[in-house]
Amino acid sequence: MRQKAQLPRGWKNCLNCFSAFKPRAQKVEEQKFCSPNCRKEFWKHGGVSVHKLKLEVRKWVAEVCAPLRLAVDQLIARVDLIEAKQAQTPTAQPKLRNGLSSMSQTKEANL
Repeated sequence: MRQKAQLPRGWKNCLNCFSAFKPRAQKVEEQKFCSPNCRKEFWKHGGVSVHKLKLEVRKWVAEVCAPLRLAVDQLIARVDLIEAKQAQTPTAQPKLRNGLSSMSQTKEANL
């Protein structure tokens, strides 16, 4: 378990952004956030710090994207195999008389 850093006397860590702050409220024990914006953001997300939410979202995205990544890798492998097979088979037009292809012979015949 990670140890907390020692804060100077009278200082606290914000529950939302985890930065150190010196409470300025009348009831110092009750102040848990460094600013009103941190307090609003904390409660806007259901009482969970933003850092914790980000970690949860990253885990969820990793779980959702893992099957997609596998599917994409398989598709890329298939395309590579198809390209390798096409590179092995000759695709040139057959040569006819005098080293000309059939297309050029039909053009000559039309002239």
